[in-house]
Amino acid sequence: MTNTKYFKRNNFTPSIKHEPDKDLGLCIVLPSYNETELEDALNALANCKKPTCSVEVIVVVNYPEDASAAIVANALECIKVIETADRNINSGSFRFLAIPAFNLIIKHAGVGLARRTGMNEAAWRLLKSKSDYKIIACFDADSGCSENYLCELEQLWISKPETAACSIRYEHPLEGDSFSPEVYQAIAQYELHLRYYVDAGRYIKHPFSYQTVGSSMACS
Repeated sequence: MTNTKYFKRNNFTPSIKHEPDKDLGLCIVLPSYNETELEDALNALANCKKPTCSVEVIVVVNYPEDASAAIVANALECIKVIETADRNINSGSFRFLAIPAFNLIIKHAGVGLARRTGMNEAAWRLLKSKSDYKIIACFDADSGCSENYLCELEQLWISKPETAACSIRYEHPLEGDSFSPEVYQAIAQYELHLRYYVDAGRYIKHPFSYQTVGSSMACS
């Protein structure tokens, strides 16, 4: 294995003990904190058309050291949901894997640390695979995706292997029965802000005007 300096410098210890599939080429990293819709997100990924490489969905189930009993119970239930999803799909080339990241120091706890934890694990496992491309994609526990999500990511790196990272098209729900009208209005304002910010950067020819929504990006 090469490129291990980063892991040594950060005293990295793998959380997932079993070896990755030799054809592992795509890891989806998904933080989960007090989630109620995790199963829907896992089902969306399971229903995707499968790429030619092996895929691992790494779910970082996390909570801070001051978490309530209800949040702790939710985390344990999420672990069961992940294990059940992995058993149900029953595939050596498509796995759902859980990383319990419990009792995180309050100062550092949050989605950023959870995502980094999962991406470190994904990078370590991809370095051990024989795949020609090694992709890490970020997802969220309340997200969905189109059925071509996994295949399109793979195809990007097959067709353009020099790609370092990409921004993935996203959209938030703007109507429906899940939220109040005020919430949908706030969602619309938030998404307009995200798009206006990037478009303004492109207008002034800023070289790095890309969407960087945490759940909608991938890198190699």
